[in-house]
Amino acid sequence: MAPTIATIKLKQYPEALADYTKAIEINPRYALAFYNRGLVRQELKQHSEALADYTKAIEINPQYALAYYQRGLVRYELKDKRGAIEDLQRVTEILPTTAQLFSDLGRMDDYQKARDILRKAQKMLKQLQSQ
Repeated sequence: MAPTIATIKLKQYPEALADYTKAIEINPRYALAFYNRGLVRQELKQHSEALADYTKAIEINPQYALAYYQRGLVRYELKDKRGAIEDLQRVTEILPTTAQLFSDLGRMDDYQKARDILRKAQKMLKQLQSQ
């Protein structure tokens, strides 16, 4: 999967979509491939398709906090405030402390992203609840 991550970083989205779709065809229970394909689709503003990919990743792994977070962002873009709140609340339930998120993202050498995601989820949740 490393070449596909590189294609995303290089913004080679059609190639990345094809790679993740192929990975899903090979292993339809590969939650990470659904999640990553959702990220690509989100970048391409294909929000409905991204939503479906994140939902499938969550069906495969109900504890997939990052998939809930990204799905919450997509739901917000699609004007589904209630769904966005539910997903962001789920992130905070799965990861009540930053330790697990840091651990997950730390394995990917991205501690700053872990902090940013948790802060954004908490901030967005507060904003949505106050509206």
